[in-house]
Amino acid sequence: MQWLMWQMAGVGPMFGQALHFRFIAPRFAGTEGTAYSATRYTAEAERLYDVAETRLSQAEWLGGADYSIADIAAFPWLGRYAKTLGIDLANRPAVSAWIARIQQRPAVVAVDETAKALFKADLAAQSSAEQAKVESFFGIRRSAQ
Repeated sequence: MQWLMWQMAGVGPMFGQALHFRFIAPRFAGTEGTAYSATRYTAEAERLYDVAETRLSQAEWLGGADYSIADIAAFPWLGRYAKTLGIDLANRPAVSAWIARIQQRPAVVAVDETAKALFKADLAAQSSAEQAKVESFFGIRRSAQ
């Protein structure tokens, strides 16, 4: 259970913030501090990869000897965003092996191409969205002029 909590309280929120400040926030005028925020959250994501490396050097799966909901919850972040966040997995062999094991699971193989296609379509929609819609989605309100 502790590794599921680790994903929910650490990996998900910190990776989400890193991605937001690297790829979404720069679209908005007046986003001072974006570079600091991107650096800060990317460093935290890298630290979380190190935590995963330590754990996966001790056990085959995050929860121990068996594949569990902790692995299922953490994989979309740890398994898919290292390259996007510029995080090198070369010095994290246990994480790399864990990712490879999950990528070989039949359920992951069965949905992988569909998931990648949906992700690319979502990115394309975000990139082409009108600025006002993006601002509305993120709760950014323009002050009256």
